[in-house]
Amino acid sequence: MASWLWIAALLCGGHAAVLPPPWADVRRNPCASHPRGWLMLYWPSDGKCYTIYKKGHPCPETQELSPGRLGGRTVAECKCPPGTAQLPHTKTCHKLFERGPCRAGEYFAPVEESFNMRG
Repeated sequence: MASWLWIAALLCGGHAAVLPPPWADVRRNPCASHPRGWLMLYWPSDGKCYTIYKKGHPCPETQELSPGRLGGRTVAECKCPPGTAQLPHTKTCHKLFERGPCRAGEYFAPVEESFNMRG
């Protein structure tokens, strides 16, 4: 059985490739030139590099630093992590389907009206 796995890995692995993420390109992200820079994003406000998908500074405490696109450039932006969302006009992310900022007996979840407001 193990020999079949090796043969399959050799046959399939010879044609596979791992592509770097767009933010690993130095032309799009100046932090990519640093050691382990493909794990970092440039934050223009202070000119520093920060670890990608890390919660907190330079983002609000409950948000994480994520890659985004602006034209052909990779930009850093603060977003709520998966499984969380925020109310309009706030910066705090709350876990979905838990009480969060809601009253007793209610739970925090997306509602259809909020999607319709986006346009």
